[in-house]
Amino acid sequence: MSAGYSFGKIILFGEHFVVYGLPAIVSAINKQAEIVVERKKEFPHELIDATKRFRGVPILTWQICHKPIEAVLKHLNIATPLRITLGGDLPIANSGIGSSAAHLVGLARALSEEFGLKLSDEQVNQTAFIGEKEIHGTPSGIDNTAATYGGLFLFKRNSSGKNLIKPIESRKPILIVIVESGVDTNTKQVVRAVRELKEKEPEKVGDLFNRYESLIQQAHEALEKNDLVLAGNLMNENHKLLQELTVSCPELDRMVEIARNAGALGAKLTGTGRGGLMVALTSGKDVQEKVADALLDAGYEVLVTSI
Repeated sequence: MSAGYSFGKIILFGEHFVVYGLPAIVSAINKQAEIVVERKKEFPHELIDATKRFRGVPILTWQICHKPIEAVLKHLNIATPLRITLGGDLPIANSGIGSSAAHLVGLARALSEEFGLKLSDEQVNQTAFIGEKEIHGTPSGIDNTAATYGGLFLFKRNSSGKNLIKPIESRKPILIVIVESGVDTNTKQVVRAVRELKEKEPEKVGDLFNRYESLIQQAHEALEKNDLVLAGNLMNENHKLLQELTVSCPELDRMVEIARNAGALGAKLTGTGRGGLMVALTSGKDVQEKVADALLDAGYEVLVTSI
């Protein structure tokens, strides 16, 4: 029996833009996935879901998870019957928190320990990415990178080589509130919709890309200086760009408004969009609690954590 651990993540800046080679800023969050693997005598593989979850997310079964798990097993040349237990305090979400990538990273680490593979972090990262492709089609790699390495960092995808990963040192804990919209979303469909919009209205989308490039440079500098007020304002601007990119929705916009009115420095959708999660940046514990309470009172499910 062996266990593997990894982090959930949140994207502070750059959803969808990152798919087209522009930088994004992502952070691991203070919630972890734990995956335990045990050898069995006979097939079939067995999957046990002991995770926490946002409401509406189904219990994970082998039928749901077999493709990414089998892709990982095939990549690592493992043909042993296994019992795989998913656990930890990272809740499963429909999108936005990197739960699938976190569990694949944890799985790769558990398998490395159990079978003596001695995988490096880079090999763990690449193994999880192979599993992620079975779920999301053409993922950027940002989720599995955050799950593997942790920390706060600038990420830039390189389709023909190694991705850029530039750590950003945080001088103190940064407190956030993550909120579930209750609206299901589908990463493959939303990514495809953005690609179709880009092809149909290249000038409009090109302008959004240009505005985002300026924004991400400012955001990088703000976080390096620990200027959370500026970072929050830029998160608000990023949300506007995502609205224009047609990946927000009325529920996400409402949650953003509630968070800002309760004192959040900034708030935006995070992850796929058109449902899923919203993230709010707060200046301290008191404000974090106030923002969380306001969203709870409005009927939303909330995760209070730090980056």
